[in-house]
Amino acid sequence: MKLSIIKTLAVFFSLTAILHTGFVNADEVDAANVTDFSNGSPADADEVNANFQALITAINDNASRLAALESSSASSDNSVAGKTFKLNQIGILLIGNGEGAATSANLSQSYIVTFNSNMTYTFIGEENEGELNTVTGAFGNVTQGEAVDLSGSYTQTGSNVALDIDGESITFSASLDGNVIILSEFGFGDDGGGFTRSETSFLVGVATN
Repeated sequence: MKLSIIKTLAVFFSLTAILHTGFVNADEVDAANVTDFSNGSPADADEVNANFQALITAINDNASRLAALESSSASSDNSVAGKTFKLNQIGILLIGNGEGAATSANLSQSYIVTFNSNMTYTFIGEENEGELNTVTGAFGNVTQGEAVDLSGSYTQTGSNVALDIDGESITFSASLDGNVIILSEFGFGDDGGGFTRSETSFLVGVATN
């Protein structure tokens, strides 16, 4: 039995802890508590037992800290209630009638969203949108700094945060700690007047309190 065997086992258990958590700093066996044996020399039972005890101590310490970390992760709270988010949206619009008339547009929205503890929300900010007629090359229907002021109710089930906006439900995904919300959506359908509308947008919000 050599010191290298003990060190190899210690490294194995350290790597196992890291792989299970992604960021745990596992303890190493203290070389000062380990006896190095040589070929042909008798091994003293007390020294052999001390080597194993050093290994057991390091393993048990790693196991204890890993259990504490897993317990903390399992009990994490991703509730958005009582939090305010800075929310930004970017997107692209395509509108056409199949007869040569078509527009493309980009949009950039900035909002402040507050989720109240009584399961209501406020949604305020501004919208910016520019449209380009792809046939004539002319810009039109440009909106800049248009005010938005909405309120309503929301529900949260796990990581899903659903807002009722004018009778339509949109659902954000909340991060494990509830400090980030994201939404990616795509819409396609009738835009009226014989036009069809396609819209893609991405929203991300970061808690500010």
